[in-house]
Amino acid sequence: HQATDDGMCTVCDQPIGATEGIVYDISDDGTYALVAGYSGTATKIKIADTYQGLPVTTIYDRAFKDKTTITSVIIPDSVTSIGNYAFYYCSSLTSVVIPDSVTSIGDSAFSGCSGLTTVTIPDGVTTIEAHAFENCSSLTSVTIGDGVTTIGMDVFNNCTSLTSATVLPVTPPDIGIGCFAVSVLLLLLCLCVLFCVSHVGSFPPYWAIIIYLLC
Repeated sequence: HQATDDGMCTVCDQPIGATEGIVYDISDDGTYALVAGYSGTATKIKIADTYQGLPVTTIYDRAFKDKTTITSVIIPDSVTSIGNYAFYYCSSLTSVVIPDSVTSIGDSAFSGCSGLTTVTIPDGVTTIEAHAFENCSSLTSVTIGDGVTTIGMDVFNNCTSLTSATVLPVTPPDIGIGCFAVSVLLLLLCLCVLFCVSHVGSFPPYWAIIIYLLC
């Protein structure tokens, strides 16, 4: 693929190299790099996988908070953690690629990203902290990978367009209060899962489901 003058691919219209203006830092122990902030003007973001020879493993708390012009983000497979409020109220964000290397998504990481329509949580993620996707008002479908063991409270609260949830874990995750507060039926599903785990000790292996709600 060839690049335009502003570094975009002429075929897929995505950044070919890492985006300028991303602020990186090095951990206190000097073993990894992290994304600390963004001062650029590009709307389509690609995060580098290394910085000064170190792997970029963390998107730090509030790194892209309130960057309302960002429309897409490509996260490299070196990243293992997305911090609290990392993309908080990036209201124009319509596309984010979360790699399987990510194991945790922080508190309110994508809260208020009202442009997101679909989210896929990859199998590598084990923990989705509270409010992670709260107030994503355009979100219509969610896929939760089979590695997730903990879903915090109000993770999908007030996602008023959510009509489909695919939950893949064979062992039901620990689900926080208000996880799917936008929908009474999805909330009842969560309660049903918790009941089965508490009283039966397991949930049928066909617990992977897709729910379509006529909201």
